[in-house]
Amino acid sequence: MKRSAKLSLLVVLLGALSRTSSLSQGGPPLITDDPETPGNGHWEINIATTLMARPNEQLWQVPDLDINYGLGERIQLKLDLSWLALDQRGRGPIGGAGNWIAGVKWRFLDEDKNGVSVSVYPQIEWNIVRSSIRRRLVEPGTQYLLPVQIARRAGPLELDLEVGYNFLEGSTDEWIYGFVAAWPVSEKLELLAELFGVASRRFDTDELILNIGARQKLKRNASLLMAIGRDLRSAPAEQLQLIGYFGVQLSF
Repeated sequence: MKRSAKLSLLVVLLGALSRTSSLSQGGPPLITDDPETPGNGHWEINIATTLMARPNEQLWQVPDLDINYGLGERIQLKLDLSWLALDQRGRGPIGGAGNWIAGVKWRFLDEDKNGVSVSVYPQIEWNIVRSSIRRRLVEPGTQYLLPVQIARRAGPLELDLEVGYNFLEGSTDEWIYGFVAAWPVSEKLELLAELFGVASRRFDTDELILNIGARQKLKRNASLLMAIGRDLRSAPAEQLQLIGYFGVQLSF
């Protein structure tokens, strides 16, 4: 349950379209982020429902609200909040507020000048209500995530790499890592594939998720976001059998 809560919140870490007229590789509906920012004075809001299913439980975010704002061309501010619903076999469903996540992304290298885009994206996650801790919907304590994102184009593909360290208050720290390959099929459709992992500080435990997804532009300022995946490594009793994301991105 604890790992489920962490990953469900990571699912909604932002990263979105770099411009209203183009597609981008990392970010929702995937877990791995990219160096792109919304642009000066631009808003990007992702409204989604997510699912994480294990053998004896299902954890939903209904909804997840991911709010992003561009401060200049290279800085992105974000706030993420959600409502969680947990359905455990033999206990019935319970609900409560999820943790809040705030972050600042700074892209300090651009691909058109340096051959690669690179950003840092420090984030803080904290508890909002004690009742969600008592119900084991979220983990107690504050988390500090310090990741780096790298992106570049390789022929028709757009590639992303993200590596970060998660400082956990009252628990063992973790590494996160992810790789994304995106194929822009057309000006409106982008197909996505992702490997995302969470490892203990000493790499003695590891969870690896395979995700596939798509972004479909509906209108100039609205896109449909979809992804589905599963864990490839964990023991059967704790294995993430299904992870799903379905939402809409609004930019203005």
